[in-house]
Amino acid sequence: MRTLCAIVMGFSILGISGCYSRSSGDQQSADDTAAYKAGKAAHKLAKESEEAAKALGHTIQRDAHEAHEGWKESAQEDRDKQRK
Repeated sequence: MRTLCAIVMGFSILGISGCYSRSSGDQQSADDTAAYKAGKAAHKLAKESEEAAKALGHTIQRDAHEAHEGWKESAQEDRDKQRK
């Protein structure tokens, strides 16, 4: 996750630095295109990582619920064994 954040930050910095570069008119339009592409790639990466994080969160929540159910069932079995 840290690597993903570092990549997103890198693309963001590239995008922002492209907006503030000073050069001739022809060079400026090339820089804008590069900055635009970098920003678009950073946005896509951020969106994909958000979706992956949501999916992972749901999976973790479901697994935690199943673990809790197993814990409760095991505790009930232990109580039943003690009563016998």
